[in-house]
Amino acid sequence: MKKPLVYSLVLLAVGLLVTPRAGQKPVVSFGVIADVQYRDGDPAGTRFYRDSAAKLEEAVARLNAARPDFAIQLGDLIDGRFASYDTILPIYDRLVMPRYHVLGNHDWSVEPEKLLEVLGRLGLDRLGDGRGYYEFRRAGWRFVVLNGNDLSVLAHPAGTPAFVASERLVEDLRKAGAANAERWNGGLGPAQLAWLERTLVAAEKSREHVIVFCHFPVFPPGATTLWNDREVIEILEAHPAVVAYFCGHKHEGDYALKGGIHYVNVRGMVEGKETAYALVEILADSLRITGFGREQARTLAVRRDLFAQSASGPFYCPGDRKVYIDQADVTAGLNAAAAIGDDRIQRMSRGRVSPESFTRGSSAQRVEWFKRGLSSGNIDACDTFGGSR
Repeated sequence: MKKPLVYSLVLLAVGLLVTPRAGQKPVVSFGVIADVQYRDGDPAGTRFYRDSAAKLEEAVARLNAARPDFAIQLGDLIDGRFASYDTILPIYDRLVMPRYHVLGNHDWSVEPEKLLEVLGRLGLDRLGDGRGYYEFRRAGWRFVVLNGNDLSVLAHPAGTPAFVASERLVEDLRKAGAANAERWNGGLGPAQLAWLERTLVAAEKSREHVIVFCHFPVFPPGATTLWNDREVIEILEAHPAVVAYFCGHKHEGDYALKGGIHYVNVRGMVEGKETAYALVEILADSLRITGFGREQARTLAVRRDLFAQSASGPFYCPGDRKVYIDQADVTAGLNAAAAIGDDRIQRMSRGRVSPESFTRGSSAQRVEWFKRGLSSGNIDACDTFGGSR
């Protein structure tokens, strides 16, 4: 018996191989908008700043008709002058469902004396600990909003400790030749990283799936990612609860799958004459993304719930993401392993057993290989005949 067959057996037994099914009703749905970047200014290159007001009005009307559970804008609601909020926020506030904000780098492109008023203008001083990162829940899902401007040379007044530390960090990245060593990027500070870890642990204890929102990408690598993108990815991939990471900032949009996590970069609304935004529906086994305007439609598979902890211990699935399986999963896997042993199949088909012709292993051998792989968390322990030594 070959290892891929054993591996497939284990994956099927614990429910990791998922095929999206048609006709499902969404568990949760939400509208998502990125990089509106409104200002009362003429176009610059491909960015049509003034047109963003009309684009947002159209998006609000369509989302109000669709009635998702909530809406979220992924940052850069404005691009210049604090007074720009007075025009664009009332449009966003016409949404009839709960609505949320993510902080972007351009949200801080205001007069220096107005920097400290940005959080309050967006109502983010009343969420979480008032530092721009927070969480909320819907129907067994936890939504985590990050503040990628925790470390920033734009969000903090010049000369403050936070500004100096951020300036030093971006300079160190530049010396190291990092592609994302740009002043218009940002990062998560130590307190926020610790909060993210605690939040994901709490979600797993509550058996909740997680979607993360941030203005800045973390993957794929490039010029637009968070300064400490690898550190954030390491935290996300350590928690099987995390299903997807939605972001903006990179106006052309992007998508990648890494470590079992979908990284979805929504296209910027400010770009071009055509709009861009999406409606996301969370189904039992997938995320269905309906794109409007330039935004792409996608259907992304979601793993079934595997967070129950038991004496079964850790098992590593594709992407080396640690998940936990319960006793029912183990029993199903053991039964499946035994059911297609060569001895059982030969006895049923010919009435006799010929061990010298085994290609898959006996039922007892297959069960033993399954147990070794499960207890060690190492697929190499399922080394079929080699593993029987």
